[in-house]
Amino acid sequence: MGSINRILTGVLLAAFCASELRGNQPDAPASAREVETVALDDGLPFRENEFGGFINAHFAGKPHFQRFKDLTTKDWEETAQAFSEALVQNAKEKGLDAESLSKCMEKIRGHSQGEAIVPIGAYQTNRLMSGVWIIVCRWEHAHSVTFQGQEFNLPLSHFRAYILNASSGEILGVISQM
Repeated sequence: MGSINRILTGVLLAAFCASELRGNQPDAPASAREVETVALDDGLPFRENEFGGFINAHFAGKPHFQRFKDLTTKDWEETAQAFSEALVQNAKEKGLDAESLSKCMEKIRGHSQGEAIVPIGAYQTNRLMSGVWIIVCRWEHAHSVTFQGQEFNLPLSHFRAYILNASSGEILGVISQM
C-alpha cells in the first residue's frame, strides 16, 4: 500500500509541476487576430484639454495594450498593414463604419513621420454629435539600433492614441506617452 501511495504522489506531483511550467511560459506573440475594434458607449469629451484624461482612463496601460508588448520595429510596416486590415475587417463584421476607419488608418500612416507605429485597437465613439475614431497604437522612434556592428530591433514600447473625425479623417488630437 505504501508503494502505491508513493507512485500516486509522484504522478500527481509530476502532473502539478508540468501544469505550473506550462502556466509560466511566456505568452505567444500577439497577432493581427487579436486587435480590438469596439463601439464605445462613452462619448469623447467636448473640451480638447480633457482628451488626455479620457484616453488614459480607457486605454493607456490596459490589458489589451499590454497584450502587444512583444511587438518590435522588425518588419513593423508589414505588421502595421496586417493589423490595420484586421481592424477594418473587424469593423465590417461588427457593423461599424469600416469605410471611415479605413480612411482614418490612411491618415495615420501619412502622419507617422518615420516612426514605427502599429495600430492595435480602433474605437468608434462620438463627439458633439459627430462620429469619431480613436485608434490606439504602439510605437517607437527608431526602426533599429546598431551596436558594435550588430543591428537590434527595438520594442514598440510607447502608447499613442489618434483621435480622428470619422467623416473627414481630420486628426482632432494625438495623445502620446513614452
